Amino acid sequence: MDGDILQANCSIIHSCPSSPPSLHWSKSQFLKNSTIMAFSQEMQGQWLYTETLQGRATYEMHHSNITCSAQFSRFTKKSRLKTLNMLYKPVTVTLKLAKKPVTEGSSVTVECAANCNPPPHTYTWLRREMGQITKITSTLSRKPFINITRDTFILCIAHNDIGEGQSDWLDLDVQYAPVILPKSYCHLTGEVLKCVCQVQAHPDALIHWTIDGNDTLPSSFSAFSTNQTHVLSGVISGPAQSHSDVFCTANNTLGNSTKRLSVNLSDTSSLSTWLIVLIILGLVVLFGCTILIFRKYSRDRPAPGSVCNDTILLRPQGRQGLPDSVQLQSPIYNSPQRSEIEDSQSSPRRPESNPEVEGGVSDVYDNDCVTEIRLIRAQQLHDKETAHLREGQKQPPAKAANCNMDVYLNC
Repeated sequence: MDGDILQANCSIIHSCPSSPPSLHWSKSQFLKNSTIMAFSQEMQGQWLYTETLQGRATYEMHHSNITCSAQFSRFTKKSRLKTLNMLYKPVTVTLKLAKKPVTEGSSVTVECAANCNPPPHTYTWLRREMGQITKITSTLSRKPFINITRDTFILCIAHNDIGEGQSDWLDLDVQYAPVILPKSYCHLTGEVLKCVCQVQAHPDALIHWTIDGNDTLPSSFSAFSTNQTHVLSGVISGPAQSHSDVFCTANNTLGNSTKRLSVNLSDTSSLSTWLIVLIILGLVVLFGCTILIFRKYSRDRPAPGSVCNDTILLRPQGRQGLPDSVQLQSPIYNSPQRSEIEDSQSSPRRPESNPEVEGGVSDVYDNDCVTEIRLIRAQQLHDKETAHLREGQKQPPAKAANCNMDVYLNC
């Protein structure tokens, strides 16, 4: 069998041990890793000389011959011829068509040939059409197929007692008459007509144009075509009217096909109109987003006169013009150096704050707004204590700043 170790012996009897004959082998070139071992022994006053040939057999050695010969000083003695019988599974499987070419709708017979020993006893046929595969089992190496369509492929699997092997997919290369595809069209842009006719055919088709009953294209028209895997695209362009009547005709050796192409008007102004509308809508959306952002920003900003900032400290104007009844706390500074200077000049214990001005404005640096608020509130407290309000001179209470004693104002 294919892959087994082959062993062959060649022996010769001679009577001259001092000058024995030499043996020579005639073997297949496909015997792999062959070696020869020799030994001699005495047998009834004569000598038996034997050589053993070993190697790995391959299926290529099937039906090959092997011999050996003994070369004496004066003559040569040859052995009988041996023919090798190798057993192996199908190693090559090929498909052959009984006739060519194959036309669409016809029948075809395919033969499956397998290189193996023993011969195949079963064949499995696979037929693929439009992605669908049909499986058929048979004991015959020839199989007829009917109603062949385009894009049909055939495959064969051969089985024998040793194993199995399969062929490649066979493309039947089916030929068919031209078919004009629905993608064909005509467009009229202004006074320029462009027509495209796409044709599927095998063998390739030729395209002819007819405009307003005239089989010859005007000299003002240009025409060209492209071909991709049995699909031919013909293109013409030139000046024409909206009522032009255009026909496309395709033909090959198996038939022909004709189709009237309707002329579609291309309105380029509608595209511009849609672009303008989209631009206007984009501007409106952008403007609306800007307004919403502005409103949100304005709503989040504090009212004038009550903006508090805990990072900027304002220094008080001083105590000029304030009644003696109003007591201010010692100012608090952000700067460590200024705090140390003030602490060194002040008493260890800070003066207690006046309960009457509790919640008022204090602990701030120089700022006109803060000074004005302080003066107004001090005046109000002073007026309450003295109860000497002037007629018609009563001032409405000022709007208190929305800050507590620990928040510093930024006005």
